[in-house]
Amino acid sequence: MPPAQGVDPNTATMKLADYGTTNMTFALRGLEAKTTDPYLADPAEAGRPEGHSPVSMITNEAVDRAVHACIADECSRSTVKNSIAVLVRVME
Repeated sequence: MPPAQGVDPNTATMKLADYGTTNMTFALRGLEAKTTDPYLADPAEAGRPEGHSPVSMITNEAVDRAVHACIADECSRSTVKNSIAVLVRVME
């Protein structure tokens, strides 16, 4: 029997924050603790509307808006960089 294809409806409707929490260990696999600590210490997306969006609604534009909002809030470059890096790993 071929493997199932498509999108799991539960995953597609799960909030990004919940999806990230559920899959964080898998997303950060292979990285040393000294690398993962900054990713987990600077959750720039915490409390932002994007974290409450369903995974299927995360688009390039949504990420751009979140980055611009973080910059407008005067987040540091490292906070923005770490947030994007962990988002990319989670979304992969």
